[in-house]
Amino acid sequence: MKIFARIVYALFMVTLFWFTLNTASNMVTERYIDEYVIPDLESTDPDYLYFYNSVPTYNHRTPLYSLDTENLSVRFFEVVVKKGNALDEYVYVLFHKRDGFDNTLDHYLKIEGFTDQPIEYAQGQIYDVLVMVNLEQVYIPKSLIENNLNKVWSIMTVSEVEDVEDETVFSFTPTQEKPFEVKAALLEYQETHGELPKKELESNQIYYYAQPDYSKYFIVYTTALSIYGVVFAVSLIGLMVYDLKRKKA
Repeated sequence: MKIFARIVYALFMVTLFWFTLNTASNMVTERYIDEYVIPDLESTDPDYLYFYNSVPTYNHRTPLYSLDTENLSVRFFEVVVKKGNALDEYVYVLFHKRDGFDNTLDHYLKIEGFTDQPIEYAQGQIYDVLVMVNLEQVYIPKSLIENNLNKVWSIMTVSEVEDVEDETVFSFTPTQEKPFEVKAALLEYQETHGELPKKELESNQIYYYAQPDYSKYFIVYTTALSIYGVVFAVSLIGLMVYDLKRKKA
């Protein structure tokens, strides 16, 4: 019975440790979003739509295509993902509707004349930024984008009434406003310097992704772990005192 109680106690403390770290991590993420992401989403600057979801290795801050209406913004960004020694080209497609999309309805993407279904439409993780996802990745292959330019793209909602057509939320016809240039620039830099760049090409609007700086929020982790430490110490001392009393009895 005593061994069983010790096992239960150990499992409880491990679970409590995991819960503490997870709660602290969620609090840090929420603070970062509130301080840095939300002001961008609420701004009137049309160039705030960058990479708040799964970010690739390299990205170009000048869009391949952009659209701004009174309530809607669309951006196609050129990105390059480094996989081993390979540099794969993709496009990061972002939608943002300032008054929000109806999240109670299912949405999907319809491209004129497109019959394959390798892409679907889903809400992004950060509020009402909307992201196209290619199966399990949020980057669209370069070839798919190039093959479907100058066609009508429509965001549709699935009708909740049988035999009633799905509703079009909005439509647009994307074009290519600038050439793909990130991969070529990276290879040229690598050939000259023997390595890929980090910040050296930022003057060309080519950025290397770095994790957000959460260091100013480390106090959250410190506080959470301190509370856990106190709980652990008090419970351990209490357990030892209980054992001593039982032995004396």
